[in-house]
Amino acid sequence: MILAMYIATVEDDSTPVSASNKTEFFKLVAEELLYDRRVRPRGGEDDRRLALRSLRESLGRAAAEHIAAVDESYNQIPVTRILESLADHYADPESALVDIERDTGLLRYQGDEHLAFIHGTFLDYFAARWHANDSSEPWLRPAQLERRLERREQASGRMEGVVAHGCALATRSGQDRALTYISEYLPNFLGLAFIETRRYDHQELETYLNAEVGLLKGLEPNDFNGVRERFAHFVHIVTDLSINARYFPTVTVDPIIYARQCVEQSSIPTSTLFRLILESESSLALSLAALLEMDLSSVMPELYIESCDDWYVASALIESLRDSDGRTYSVNNCVLLAEASLRFPSVSFLLDEIDVERDTFYGWHFLRRHRTQTYEASGFSRSLLTVVLQRAVNADPVRYADQLHDVDFSRLEGVRAAPKPNDWWLGDRSGWVLTVSAIAALPLIVVLAALSPSFDLTDSNGFTTAGLAGLGITAAFTITVGVLASFTRVRVKLFRIIHRPYLDYDYFRPFGVRSWSARVTYVVTRFRYKSLMRLIIDLDREPFSSLFRRRPTSAR
Repeated sequence: MILAMYIATVEDDSTPVSASNKTEFFKLVAEELLYDRRVRPRGGEDDRRLALRSLRESLGRAAAEHIAAVDESYNQIPVTRILESLADHYADPESALVDIERDTGLLRYQGDEHLAFIHGTFLDYFAARWHANDSSEPWLRPAQLERRLERREQASGRMEGVVAHGCALATRSGQDRALTYISEYLPNFLGLAFIETRRYDHQELETYLNAEVGLLKGLEPNDFNGVRERFAHFVHIVTDLSINARYFPTVTVDPIIYARQCVEQSSIPTSTLFRLILESESSLALSLAALLEMDLSSVMPELYIESCDDWYVASALIESLRDSDGRTYSVNNCVLLAEASLRFPSVSFLLDEIDVERDTFYGWHFLRRHRTQTYEASGFSRSLLTVVLQRAVNADPVRYADQLHDVDFSRLEGVRAAPKPNDWWLGDRSGWVLTVSAIAALPLIVVLAALSPSFDLTDSNGFTTAGLAGLGITAAFTITVGVLASFTRVRVKLFRIIHRPYLDYDYFRPFGVRSWSARVTYVVTRFRYKSLMRLIIDLDREPFSSLFRRRPTSAR
């Protein structure tokens, strides 16, 4: 029946049922249930009016007392409480309760000792109607009680629905006072009450923002369950404001300006807001994050993309990742962008706008922190990693290659497994070089001696000839490597990459005067490893002319 009335209301009125007229809608539903099903079939007009009033007051008193009793579970009203409120108007309250439960359908039993309204909104509505019987400001008493309950974590927010309906049931002067009172004395109040007051009659943006800045101030991180409910209401409020701004030309407030200022002026931690957006099932929450230009770098971005249910939301979210210059993207967002392009081909054109050199570095940093296994466990596609990997490799491998050793290539598509890179540090370590060379000379002497035609252990000339030849070759090798190591300090890294087997010869040309030694080392290494290895050389910053300078000797 409620659904049918909702459909009929939407069809008859161009304004849908929203937070601003929800009280009127539930008033219609309550009148239908109480009057048409319970009161009208009995007695004359005066009797009907009296009976309807008795029903309202009985249910309203029970609802108001139940909500004020914070030790009772919400919408779990003791049967004794309802019987006490019915006793003021009915001679046989137990029979009256049976008739009300049967005829109206508003109440249903929860066990043998409790009753519950079919929806919590009816509980709040009847409580607000009871407060409205003897006051032009039915929101005031519930608001004062809510203010006292804020210190109690479990009871905080219990009166919010009553305050909201009370504001809607108040007179115009009472509604204006409600805006002033709640925004001034209840900074942690949800703010739903402001929506209920038909504040669309106000033309000044400042009135909206001053009243609604309390929306997010109640989002405290120590009560995340309550924060989640409040955030759902906040999303609903933004939706309602957008709808009414569309249907009512007199509304001058910009929903995006309103939402951004509410977030900026609230005390909600950014991390908490991120969690709320991630857990929200509404696309509006994601759009809100995009429109608020939030920095998403501290959150696992694939959760956002997987939560998007259409490419429009994804594109709006991606557009929000831009820096202030409008051309580049912030840390880690190139990974998010790549994932979005794979999931939504319609936004793949945004990949062309990435600052490749800068954002690939951020992408590598992101991969280094979370590793491939993290993405695998969270459903992050391996194709994405291949895309990001290849873009970074093509961008500037010399500059960003240090990030590669943390990537498990065996888990990527199209990239072969890479062994741990081999590093040779040939610096001011002449003692180390000479020791290794001396050790390597021993088997070399034996090999050369074995190949010598005049090799004979009993012939001192043959043994001497082979030994001298081996020592000569070893000495030449030691001197050459020692000179190169002492003056250029070349670091060589080798990686097994399938897509680009080796660097182009002309790649080292931008190195200027240092490119001569780099090319020599590159040619020698390429001759040995060919297409199976990739060489990345990081030369000392000193110019090549330093080869011909004398280095200062350390004091002994």
